[in-house]
Amino acid sequence: MRMHRILAAAVLSASLLSGSAWAQGATEARLEALEKRIQQLEERLVQRDAAMAEKEQALAKLQAKVAVQEQTAADIRAGAEESGGGWTDGLEIAGAIEVLIAHDSPYEDKSTSDNTLDTAEVALTAEISDAASAELVLSKDDDGKIEVDTAAFTVGMGASPVSVTAGQFTLPFADFGTELVSDPMALEIGEVGETAVQIAVETGGLSASVYAYNGDVNYKGKHRIENFGIQADYEIEIGAMSVNVGAGWLNDLRTADAYESDDGPPEGSKKVAGVAVAGGIGIGPVSFSGHYMSARDKFDELDVAAGELPERTFDSGVDVTGYGYAGEPAQPSAYGVEVGYAFEMGGREVALAAGWQRTREAFGLEMPESRVLLGFSTELVEGVGVALEYARHNDYDTKTCTATHTTSADQSFACGGTGKDGQTISLLLSAEF
Repeated sequence: MRMHRILAAAVLSASLLSGSAWAQGATEARLEALEKRIQQLEERLVQRDAAMAEKEQALAKLQAKVAVQEQTAADIRAGAEESGGGWTDGLEIAGAIEVLIAHDSPYEDKSTSDNTLDTAEVALTAEISDAASAELVLSKDDDGKIEVDTAAFTVGMGASPVSVTAGQFTLPFADFGTELVSDPMALEIGEVGETAVQIAVETGGLSASVYAYNGDVNYKGKHRIENFGIQADYEIEIGAMSVNVGAGWLNDLRTADAYESDDGPPEGSKKVAGVAVAGGIGIGPVSFSGHYMSARDKFDELDVAAGELPERTFDSGVDVTGYGYAGEPAQPSAYGVEVGYAFEMGGREVALAAGWQRTREAFGLEMPESRVLLGFSTELVEGVGVALEYARHNDYDTKTCTATHTTSADQSFACGGTGKDGQTISLLLSAEF
């Protein structure tokens, strides 16, 4: 029995010693794993601190850049305030595109139809300062080339109502407005686009100007500034009624665009002055206007009956082409009236207009003798409009001309207009921006 107890005690002691050693080994393993985990965490913390340091450096650089930009903007604003604002603050860019679709029934030949780019225009206007502004307008000409339509600047005289404009622009002579698609025939005859210097005065509803220019017409081989004109306009509002009147005078109508000629004036020709008057009344939606333009003397190179000698043969069989004719010098004039009515339909403003125009002694300028027009216009969407016009043209009557042959007596033949009517239907699509 004693022996058994000793053996049992020995076995128990060995078991206890063995369990204690296992427990010690497990603890050491856990400690080692914990140390590795701590080391990994420390490494991650170091990496995170480095990344945060880089981000802080980038943020500091960005803040410095923003500070520089804010300071630059502040300097620009301060400079603009000191100088009264930069010229770019008053810069405006605008433009217009017009597509014309027309069906034409001429006096004699077959009818035709066409669609053309009628207008392609870009305009820049700049308020350079409180006392100066400039305008530049580029447009497409009939050959598809870009030309300078307007290039002028205006300078004011402080608090004075006087201003000076210099450059290329359309002179105020015969500057008649219209609500129709076609320009008034008086404008077609009398429009003058030149490089000029103009002095203008505006006070209340009264405006007046005087201008001087050279022009492309030279007399006796002299190239100098010798053309000038004056213009005066007055506008007033009386209750719901508005009234405007204007008058202009030009010392040489031969400088107008309609009279341009590479050959120049005939030998011994003198200047032919022109006069233009216009007026209008508006009462609510109804408007009425009238205009008149006329040469003050006769043009030697414009024949009232025939213009250029037509290529035709006499009854006698003699071809008179190029032999000349005994025609009468012409004194062109044009006048017309127009009435308009504006109203709203479907949330859009609609304008109706009707006009009657007539010319005298303007056959040499390839103008109709009279014209009746009806028009309708409205805006499809903001900035995009449509206008429809019907025009009936009346040609000059046939006249009797006399041709001179060096070897035969003078003979008479028919020349001049056809005495017939023609018509044109025009649809104008336009966009302004």
